[in-house]
Order: sequence, then C-alpha cells, then structure tokens
Amino acid sequence: MLLLVFGTFSAIIWQHNRNVVGQSSRSKIAKFAARMKILLGFYQVIGELTESFHEISWAGVLVYLGSVFSLLQFHILKIFARPRCLNENYTIDPLLELKIGLLSPVVSVAISSIIFLTCRVYLKRWKLCNPVVLAEKLDKVKSKLYTYLLLFFFVTYLPTCSAIFEVYPTACMTFNVVQNSTLSISLLRSDVDIDCENIGVYQILAFVATALYVVPFPLILFHLLWKHCRNNEPPQQSDANLHGSAVDSNVTDDTPLMNEVHTGHHHEVPVWLDFLCENYKQEFWYWEIVELLRKVIQTMLITLFGWEDSMVKLFTISASVSFLVLNVKLSPITDRFEQRLQVFSLTVIFANLLVAAVPITSDTYVMVVSSSLIVLDLIIFLVMAGEAVIAIVRIIKRKYILHRMGGTSDLRYIQIAEGEVGTDNSD
Repeated sequence: MLLLVFGTFSAIIWQHNRNVVGQSSRSKIAKFAARMKILLGFYQVIGELTESFHEISWAGVLVYLGSVFSLLQFHILKIFARPRCLNENYTIDPLLELKIGLLSPVVSVAISSIIFLTCRVYLKRWKLCNPVVLAEKLDKVKSKLYTYLLLFFFVTYLPTCSAIFEVYPTACMTFNVVQNSTLSISLLRSDVDIDCENIGVYQILAFVATALYVVPFPLILFHLLWKHCRNNEPPQQSDANLHGSAVDSNVTDDTPLMNEVHTGHHHEVPVWLDFLCENYKQEFWYWEIVELLRKVIQTMLITLFGWEDSMVKLFTISASVSFLVLNVKLSPITDRFEQRLQVFSLTVIFANLLVAAVPITSDTYVMVVSSSLIVLDLIIFLVMAGEAVIAIVRIIKRKYILHRMGGTSDLRYIQIAEGEVGTDNSD
C-alpha cells in the first residue's frame, strides 16, 4: 500500500515537472527522491533492528510497531516472500529467503537484458531505423533500464545482505540438549527450527554471495561516483534561469524518471546515477556509499551475533553515535531541511538502540517510553506524507491557474499568480 501511495505521488510530481519547470536548480522530483532515500534508510534500519531483537525488553505497543516497520522499510523479500502479514501460516524460512535474495539480482539483470535485446530487434527489424536513430533510441532505453535496475539494487541491498548474514555460522545458537551435559545442538538464530549442521551448502552460498555481491556492489557504486561526480562543477545559471523562465528543451516524454532537468548540481552525471549524489555537496560525492555502509553496520552484528552479546551492543551503539556525529559535523547534504531530517532520523535510531540496550523494568515508565518512541519513529513518515500532500495541492493549484489563463505555459505568469515572485520587471 505504501509503495502504491508513494509511487502515485512520484508519478504525479514527475508528470507535473515534465510540463512546468520550477525556478529552483533542483526539481521537485529530485527533492522528493532525496527525502525518500532518508525515509527508506531510516525504516530499513529500524525494521531490521526490530526483527533482530528477539530477547530485548521492548514493551507495550512497540512490539506491534515493529511488525508495522517491516512494511515501512520496503523490505522486498519480506513483503513478497514472507506473506505472513496476511496469514500466520504463510511463512518462508531464512533458507528460501536466501535463495530469493540471491536470485533477485540475477533475474533483474536477465530481465533488463531481455528487454534491451527485444527493443533492439524491434527497432532494427520492424521499425527499420537507420544506425543514428537506432543508437539514439537504444541509448534512451539503456538509460531507463540502468535507472530502474540501479534503483532496484539500491532499495534491496540491505534486505539481501540481511538474508545472507542470517545463515552465517556465527548466526547460529548452541543449546544443551540435557542440562549439565556436553551434548548440544546448534540452531539458526532467525529460525530455531533449522539445524545449522544441515545447512552447510547454504552457508557456502552465503560466503560466495558476500564475495560476489555484498562487497562488490558498494565498490562499483564508489567507482561510478568517483568517475562521474568527483570533479563535477555546478553549472552557471543563465539570466533566464534566474528569472525562472527557461524550460529545458531536452525534457521529453522519453526522459527517464531520475533525469528531470539537469540544471542542478551534477549536470554531467548520467541520469541513472544522478539520484545517488545530486543532494550532496560536491566534496561529499561519495556519501551515499557511507550511508549504505552505515545501514549494513548498524544491523550486521546483531544479525550475526545476537543482541544479547554485550560487545555487539557496545559496537552498534558506538557506530550509531559515530555516524550521527559525522553528519552533524560535516553536514554533507546540500539542502538544510534534508540535512536536519537526516540528523533527526539518526538520533531516533540511536534512541531506539538505547531503549533496546537498557531494559525497562518499571511499569510506570513503560507506556511513556513506548509512546515517545512511537511518535519519534513516525515523525519522518508524517513529514514525508505532509510534503507529498502539499506537493499535490500545489500541482492542483497550478493546473487551476493554467486553466484560468487559457493554458499558457509561461512560468513567470504562473509564479506571479501564485504569489511566488513579484511583478517588478525593472531589471
């Protein structure tokens, strides 16, 4: 449901930006995508934490809230491969989840390749395009496929990593079969119905997947960002752009979702890579890789060793504080609102970890702490929902103004009617 709602919001804003280009160097869809990354990063970490905390003293409605976060984190494997939100009898164990996690990247690449080859054959054999036109059309198809493929990998990276780490040998727990006996059994922490002695093949697959996917993916992204974003200078705005009257003639119906109007901070970055770096300052072009590592670090140790280990608690909380301090000190995000939203999300993650690390024994404080965390955990979602509603209201308002003006597309007149700019043209 959340995917449908946010997809609808994105489609509406994208459709609007194809027709009316704002005077800001960043389009509305760029701002929306950047804030969606913050929302996604927050709920992915919180959702993974709540699923990993098997023995913590979370009380009251926080237990129910954890199950809700499994949906808010956009965990593809758990939304589609674990339909127990519909029926408790429909469960898929970590082994099948690992298979799905390993197959998903392969299948997505295969589907993209098939689509590209199909388009190539169609354009070459049936449309009879000349080589120049064929190359242009195929470049557009390739750009779109790269955009959606990279977006899919980016969204599913943390869930796939969690599925891989869940079957590691260190993710097993040892139990004594008989008290005060040396006879013991090793069971998977994420599913105690699975005997770790019988999953040797899956553990080998997990090691191979770590070497071929978990480690290379951030390195490949780092190389791409280093190649395209490291020395990218922000373009100089023309007088027409400063007055908000210029419309990029290159924006067409074939322009990919993440392209928008490249008058902003990273004008030479490929459209399929732009959403990873456009919201960061130039000197922090690599920061999205830091964010990927942060999400993995904050959840990996809990998955591997369990929350009951004191060193895991210490390291996880220390890592949370470290990333929070780095974001406050460096302020890598260009937009002040987005920077504050990111710092707030990291602070709330830290608060959740503290509550998990320090059991609440007094019933007097249980409801107060639980209610406070619920409010904090939901604020980011409410902020994003509010922004989406405001964006839709503005779009409807502009459509109404366009209708009143007889369909004129002059942005200057629209902004004057909305009260965004003055009517003084003395310059």
